[in-house]
Parts: sequence; structure tokens; C-alpha cells
Amino acid sequence: MQRQRFESLWQDRDIRFDAPSSELSYRNGEKLIEQWPKVEDTKGNTGEIGRLMVTNLRLIWQSLNKPRINLSIGLGCISTLTSRMIHTKLRGKNESLYMMTKVNGTRYEFIFISLEPIPGVSKDIIEMISRICKAYVQTKLFRDLRLRSAIMSIDQKQLKMLSSEQIYNVINGVWNLSSDQGNLGTMYLTNIRIVWHANINELFNISLPFIQIRNIKVRDSKFGIALVIESSELSGGYVLGFRVDPVDKLNAVYEELNNLYTVHVTNPDFGVHQALTMAGMDFNANTTNNTNTAEEFDDPNSLMFMNRENAGNYQELLDENNADGNDSGQNTRGGGGGGGHSGNNYDPVLAYLAEGESSEKRSHQWTYDPTIGLSIENIKDGFTIESLWEVVENVNSTSKSS
Repeated sequence: MQRQRFESLWQDRDIRFDAPSSELSYRNGEKLIEQWPKVEDTKGNTGEIGRLMVTNLRLIWQSLNKPRINLSIGLGCISTLTSRMIHTKLRGKNESLYMMTKVNGTRYEFIFISLEPIPGVSKDIIEMISRICKAYVQTKLFRDLRLRSAIMSIDQKQLKMLSSEQIYNVINGVWNLSSDQGNLGTMYLTNIRIVWHANINELFNISLPFIQIRNIKVRDSKFGIALVIESSELSGGYVLGFRVDPVDKLNAVYEELNNLYTVHVTNPDFGVHQALTMAGMDFNANTTNNTNTAEEFDDPNSLMFMNRENAGNYQELLDENNADGNDSGQNTRGGGGGGGHSGNNYDPVLAYLAEGESSEKRSHQWTYDPTIGLSIENIKDGFTIESLWEVVENVNSTSKSS
């Protein structure tokens, strides 16, 4: 079976503005859950009607008249999801979907208003997206690498199974080569991930979904022939080594692992549909219906704040055009009839920056350092190039000792 080319999973953990059509296309395993045909991007494109779509990985808003104007918001970037009553000169008073997001240390806020004349549509949109966000948070083990986590049942000494997960092989006597001595443990191969834990301490473990594996190979090491698994950069870029004796058994594990990997990444299971089905959601004909049961994995540190604010709490929202006395409601991005930006220097990101974030692009100042013969970004006050090298040395020495 030919190995599938690695495809980085960025859709659920990044925000992209005016993305090309190739980035808006659904990746393998991404499925549309619901869509609404008449939704305004009030924060950045007042007056522009678009379609709001929510998948098992992200929210997509795209202008109907100018498809080049669009948003891709990963579910993993959403920190706050609320309902707000806002007032604009163009639409008047409306209930809106308000989202606060954060990516790469920068906060962005988004406001959407449904233009459907049907009462209660805005409430339905908010409730639907809230349920999807909750299902996403509860199923992170389907998508994220976990180290030293509670993946084993303490009482029964068995692997805690994910919904729709099936164990295909349990391999005893697998050495983890992360230390000089190695650690003897047990490896599980399932249809979703690889799991390994040490026999003497089950909390010393790793859970690695196939979707986060960049490469699998067999090569020589100081311990002999080893199975080497490289995780994606987004999951930390780990290089994991395992030894299985004898070599024939190692090759069999390698072949089985490759086959399971290829099958999974062709149509990944991200777990969101199972969690929604468990919660009692019935998918309509336009979505994929999955009847598998779901097991929830709550992450209390990542829970969304989903609440409805007082209906009497209004927010006056004036876009740049309205502030200049123009009530036409034209967006500042569409400009002209070609769907491009209104100005060569216009950055669509600026319209969505949350309060307190800098509206100016952070300038990177560079200085030539003769000690290393390279130009480097200016070091923050209180640091020197020597102190930075000490940090690197300390990290390396710590990793070797562990």
C-alpha cells in the first residue's frame, strides 16, 4: 500500500484572512456540519452578505459577491463565544454572534449578524456553534499528541478507548529509546493513534494520533535497528525511537503501522461528529451522519465561555466608513468591482484586532552580531547573546539527563 503524503493539520488551530480557494477547500476528514446562507461579517465587512459554514475543524465565512473576501477561523482558536445585542447605522439593533479568538499570542474578535428574516435564527446559530466548539474541546485526543497523560485505566490497567477506536495490535516488549538506558513498555496500534506506556510506570506514556505523524521509518541507532516515528512540527516535532526484538517482528510492526497510517490519513476521524452524535444531534442530509458513540475527554483548561449577555447591553459598532459620515455600509476590503482591497497598503487583519492589540505591524529590527557572524533580531532588555546560549545548553543537558 502506497504511503499517503503528509498533510499538516492547520485548519483547526489557525486564523486566515482572504485565503485562496485551495485553503478554503476541505481537507481529508473535514466535514461540513451546518451552514447559513445570509450572514454579515459586521466587524470587518459591514454591508457584505456572505455564507457562514461550520465544519468539524473551523468556521468559514465567504462573501457571496466577492469570494476573495473570506475568513477561516479554527475551532481551537476560539476562547470566548457569546451572544451580544449590537447597533450599527446600517442594520440598526440586532442580536449578533461575538467571538474572541487568539492565535500566536494575538487576539482577534469577530462579529456576525444573521440577515435571515426568520425569528430565532441568530440564537440557533449561536447554540449550534457552541455545541460544536464543546465537542471539539472534548475530543482533543483524536488530534493532539499527549505526553504523560491519564490515558490508562488505573483499576483495570487497560487503555482508555476513544469513541469509534479499535485496537488492532498490542505489542509487548517494546523499548522506548528516549533515554540512554531505554524503557521497556507496551505499544498499542489502533485505527486512530499509536499509544506506548512504560511497564513499571504507566504515567510515562505517549499518545500520538496518526494525523500528527510526519514520517515513519526503520533505521540504525546505538541500540541497533529501531522504529523511528517523527511527529509534525505543530505537535512539537518529536523524534521517537522504539526497539522491537527480533528484527522480523520489528519489520512486521513497521508494515502494519504504515498500513494503518495510510488508511487513517486518507479519511481521518477527528472525533467531533461522534461527540455531537452522543449529545443527540441529528445531522441533516447535507452533512455526514455518523452513528458511532462518543466518549468525552474534558479539558478544563480549554473550555469555552458560552453565555448570553443582557439583552439591554448594546454595543455601538461603527466601521471606518460610518465614522467618516458615510452610512452606505460598504466594506473597506472589497473596494471597486474587482473584489480586491481598497488600497495597496490595506491589511485585512487590522479590522479584527481586539481592543488593546497594536494596530501597527510589529517591525523587526536587526543587528549584526560579530561574535556569531550573523544578523539577529534585537534582543530584549535584560538579555544577552551569551545568556541565550546558556539556555540552549541547559535545555540540552536536561534532556540528556532525563
